[in-house]
Amino acid sequence: MPVTIYAEYLFAENFIAGLMILRLTACVCGKNPGWLRLLSGAVMCGIFSFIILLNLSGITTLIYEVLFVAAVTAVSFAPLPVRIFLRIGMVFYCISFLLGGAAMAVMYLSGESGAVNNGFVYIGAAGYLIVLTGGAAGAFMLISVLKFVRQRNEQAHETAELAIDMKGDVLYCTGKVDSANFLKEPVSGRPVSLISADVARQRWGDILAEDAWKDRVRAVPFQSVGGSGIIMAVRCDSLTIDRRSAFGHRKIRLQDAWIGLYDGDFSPGKSEERFAVLIQPEMLYEGSTVKK
Repeated sequence: MPVTIYAEYLFAENFIAGLMILRLTACVCGKNPGWLRLLSGAVMCGIFSFIILLNLSGITTLIYEVLFVAAVTAVSFAPLPVRIFLRIGMVFYCISFLLGGAAMAVMYLSGESGAVNNGFVYIGAAGYLIVLTGGAAGAFMLISVLKFVRQRNEQAHETAELAIDMKGDVLYCTGKVDSANFLKEPVSGRPVSLISADVARQRWGDILAEDAWKDRVRAVPFQSVGGSGIIMAVRCDSLTIDRRSAFGHRKIRLQDAWIGLYDGDFSPGKSEERFAVLIQPEMLYEGSTVKK
């Protein structure tokens, strides 16, 4: 039976669906593009959906879809290295494919009228809001699950490049996430990472012996298998954590972060690179993501 397609519904459906897909793509890839970029990509999805009105061959449709995915990825996530750009584009395409299949399944189960052509779906005016509301709820739950999984994964033993700023004097070093580190600064309750005192001394001098640092120093109690005690921590102006993944760099920055001065060196395994800081896991999702 012929289906009457209303342009405003076609645009609205694919705009909202495109926004959900882009947000899911960003979550899966660990990216944090601004909402202006995401909205621009969603507008492109809404406009490009009018391809449903054309009669194209299979190969022509595929070419148009590849160009569309590349354009939306560039607008929403660029600038990126080519390798990372291709990976994010593939994630966007796969999520689009899965949600498109879900939309067709809902059409079939609900009995709503609609049309599918050239890779785009149009749902009848009477049911599209219900379907999109369900899709939004599903997307929200999936984003929540992905965030939870990523937070748990970020607590694993991994290395990261750090930039520690103390009064404009920046120390660049390597840190390692330590899931056994639960240190907290007693007044603010903020997490405390550990830095080798020798590394800190080489960069900033003897922090504990100089009066210029006394307003930044705090005693932090700790308990371990071997007993309990006090470790001295210093408040830095900022701590930037740069973690590398399959989808490029992910940087987060903490203002007024605390680092404890550990009297000794950390002992990596024979196959591991040396590191100067043990990162408190909560720091990985306490800081704000650095946007590029």
